[in-house]
Parts: sequence; C-alpha cells; structure tokens
Amino acid sequence: MNARKENVCTLVAILLTGAAHAGAGTWTSGAPLPSARQGAAAAIIGGKIYVVGGYDCSRPLSNVEIYDPATDRWESGLAMPQARGTPCCGVVSGKLYVVGGYSGDRALNTLAIFDPTTNTWSTGPSMPTPRCNAAAAVLGDKLYVVGGMPGGGPVRYDILEVFDPVENKWTTGPPMPSARAGLAAVAIGNRLYAVGGERDFHYLDVLEIFDSETNTWTAGPPLPTPRFSLGATVLDGKLCTLGGGCGFEELSCQQAMEVYDPVTGTWAAGPSLRTGHGDFAVTICGGKIFVIGGYSISGCMDTVEIFDPGKRQCRGDGQ
Repeated sequence: MNARKENVCTLVAILLTGAAHAGAGTWTSGAPLPSARQGAAAAIIGGKIYVVGGYDCSRPLSNVEIYDPATDRWESGLAMPQARGTPCCGVVSGKLYVVGGYSGDRALNTLAIFDPTTNTWSTGPSMPTPRCNAAAAVLGDKLYVVGGMPGGGPVRYDILEVFDPVENKWTTGPPMPSARAGLAAVAIGNRLYAVGGERDFHYLDVLEIFDSETNTWTAGPPLPTPRFSLGATVLDGKLCTLGGGCGFEELSCQQAMEVYDPVTGTWAAGPSLRTGHGDFAVTICGGKIFVIGGYSISGCMDTVEIFDPGKRQCRGDGQ
C-alpha cells in the first residue's frame, strides 16, 4: 500500500467559535513533532493532544506523542500494542479508542483502548470489517466508523459500523450512499457528516449526512474543492474542511479551508493553511485548531500549524 497516496482518517470532532466567516483568525507554527509522520490520528485528553500511529513515511508506527499546548512541548506516551497507519480514533468518557488502520501488510479491525487514569492499553472487541483510510467521529457517546478500504486495490467501502463502549459491542448501520476512502467525518448534534474522499483514483466532492435519530442518510451540497486526505473539524457548529492530499491528479497539495453551515446549507471559504498538505492529524484545544504532521509534495512532515480565531475554549475531552 502506498501510504503517501492513501489518506489518514482520523478525525476528531472540534468545537470552535467566531471564525466561520472568511478572513477571521491567523495561522502560526508550534513546536515540531519529535519525528515526521503522516497518517496519524489525534484526540484531546486532559487538555493535551495525543497523536497516535501513522507512518514514518514508510513503516506503520505504534508510538504515541503527547503535545501540551500550554507549554508548546512534546513528550512520549505509552506505545500502542500494535503499529497502525491511518487509524481512526475518538474519546468517549475520558478513554481513547483507536481502531482499524494498516499494519504494513493488511488492514486491521483491532480496537485498542487507552485509559489515562491507569496509563494502560487494553483490547476491545474487534470491528466487524478490517479497514484502513476510514473516518470516525463520536456521536452520542458512541464511536461511528465509516468508509475506508481493505488495503491496496480498487475496493472502497460504504460501511458504517458503530461501537458502544457501555454495551462493549459493535453494530452495523445503514451503508453510506457513496463508497469511498480518504474521507473525513465529524459529528454535529445528532448527525454525522462524511465529506470528500476518493474512489477509482478520483477526488470526490461528496457530502453525505447521517441522522442518528432517523437512521437515514441524505445528500448535502457538494464540497467546493474535491479532495481526499483532508481533515475536518466543527467550527462554531459548522463543518470545517482543511487541506487535502496530492498524488493522483496534481503536483501540489491543498491549502483550502472550506466551511459548511448546516443551518443555511451553504459553503464559504475560511483562512487557508500556511502549507499545502494532507494526511495530517487535526484536533483543537484552547480554541485553537492544531494541524499535525502529514505530507506535502516534498514528503513526510513534522510541522504543527495552529489556527487561532481569537476566542479560547478547551473542553479537554476530544469532542
């Protein structure tokens, strides 16, 4: 599998205010990662950013790096039991759930659970479908995993699988209308928003919305810039998409921030990333978006880009 051409999924729901209109806020740089990596996932626990898995530009990683936004410093955490590139993750009730990804020779369905109170990893029930390059979000204290692929080759999944930590089991939801990998996902209210991705080596502009109360999917207005290997956050109750990959159809990566307002059903442009790249981890703390690692046309990255919209808030639970 070519890690550079397949995207990370990982995504974490983010709460940010004020910058949904174009031009607001500024981008700056943070302390770089201890080593370059792409295809990682990230989440917030206790006001610190946990970056898990990914690739060191070739091999999948098990190591965990922890960033403290208050001090702009990194430290090493307890490694995962299994190396995995392009995993999905989410935080529920203070625990970090990391699922799926690529081991180097196969897609994974294993679920690793980190408890920060005991500093230990444990194993949960396996996801029904092994896959990498999927996307995930936490919705109603459950982890929703959607899309992805079985490894190399042309197959892309429309599968939606949901893990309930209370029941300690997986269930299968209605399939996403468009099979794809390299997409991003966030939760807003009782809805899951699945955006972008690729299929048949073409970038997609697809936005599809799952309503957990009616258990149905609907189509939203298309993403203005088709892309895969993008990141997604929630910006003042709006879907914010960031960056995107390079490799199939062009020689540069995306810098765009595009924001969808579920109330008005419209897209608007936001402040672009400083560097065009994709396959990065993204999360938020202190009201700032952190875009971590990834790849650009020049290769694997150790950079940390920070977007400050001018209002501080940190829930510290990865949601």
